[in-house]
Amino acid sequence: MHILKKIFNVVSLLIFLESLGALYYFLMIDIGMSAQTLHLTLRILPVLGVILGFFGNKGIFRNIVFTANLLFVTFIIFIPYIVRIYFWNQP
Repeated sequence: MHILKKIFNVVSLLIFLESLGALYYFLMIDIGMSAQTLHLTLRILPVLGVILGFFGNKGIFRNIVFTANLLFVTFIIFIPYIVRIYFWNQP
């Protein structure tokens, strides 16, 4: 069980790095990703990373990876929805 928790931490880190790379390529280099690929790499994978980071091995590595994925989810998912609902309500 201890090795499985370490694997959760490493997979969570890899998910964060993959999502960060996809965001960089989307914003800086227009490579023309499909909508399904962007949805998977920028929304679904970070949520999976948060879940895996939560169940990972306790320690500083877990806290860093969990916080990184949680911040990614916050800035990519929650803040755009809040802005769209409350501040961008022009007809």
